Amino acid sequence: MGPTQTLDIDLTDEGFVCTAFFQPHMLHPSTVKANGILQKGSGKQVVDLVPNRLEVKLVDVRVVAEFIKGKQHELFLDPETAASRLTAFQPERN
Repeated sequence: MGPTQTLDIDLTDEGFVCTAFFQPHMLHPSTVKANGILQKGSGKQVVDLVPNRLEVKLVDVRVVAEFIKGKQHELFLDPETAASRLTAFQPERN
């Protein structure tokens, strides 16, 4: 995510909203049908992507990282949010 990929990012009181792109298999079929599939070039191949409006609340962000030469570098880490989110979803993991 960045200024060249996410042109319509807007700040909200609780975080931000933007149009994000997902591969069709990552979304419910009704979302794919409603939003349609766009084909975008990625290197020498064409990739199917579905635009979808995404809302991110800052209280849900536990880490922001970048990858440099395949290695993750954390730009922001909130251990408290990370721990609370992991335990919140424990019942779903069983």
